[in-house]
Amino acid sequence: MTHVPVQPLSCERFQRYGQFRDLASLEGNECIGASPITFYRDMLRIAGPGNGPVSASICLVEPRERLVDVLECHDHTDETILPLDGDLLVHFAPATADGRPPMDRLEAFLVPMGTLVVIRPGVWHHAGFCRGDKPVRFLVILPERTYRNDCTVCPVPADEQVRVGEDTAE
Repeated sequence: MTHVPVQPLSCERFQRYGQFRDLASLEGNECIGASPITFYRDMLRIAGPGNGPVSASICLVEPRERLVDVLECHDHTDETILPLDGDLLVHFAPATADGRPPMDRLEAFLVPMGTLVVIRPGVWHHAGFCRGDKPVRFLVILPERTYRNDCTVCPVPADEQVRVGEDTAE
C-alpha cells in the first residue's frame, strides 16, 4: 500500500491547487476602519459565476455602546456573514427607494456563533455588536470590492439613533 505524507501548507507547494489564508490571524492584512470595527478586506478571492470573483473578508467588532449610528446597504448583491468566535447582535431595516434607512422599522437579531446569514440586496445593516464583553470576528463574503463599488453608507442623525439589546429577551 502506498502512503502519502501529510505536509504543512505552503504557498510554493499549494499554489497549483488553489490558495489559502489563515483567517484567524489578522496581522499584516490590509484593513478599513479602526477599533471598535475593523474590516479586513478581500483576504481570499473566490471565483464566482458570471459577475466576477467574490472575496472572503474578516470583520472584527469590539465591545462598544450598542447604538445604531450608521447603516449601509448594497443594491446589487447579497452579503453573507458568519460569526466565528462569538455571538453577534445584528440590526436590519428593509430596503428603501429613497436612499435613507427607515429607522422606525429597524429590527435586531441574535446571530449565534457558527450561523451563516445571507443579507438580501438593498437591506440596511451594519457590523452589529458583540453579545458579550469579548471581540467577535466574523467572515464576510461579498463580490470583490463591493465596499467601493456597491455600498451606500448612511450616518444616522443623533435624534434618530436606536439602542440595540435593551428591554429585550436577549
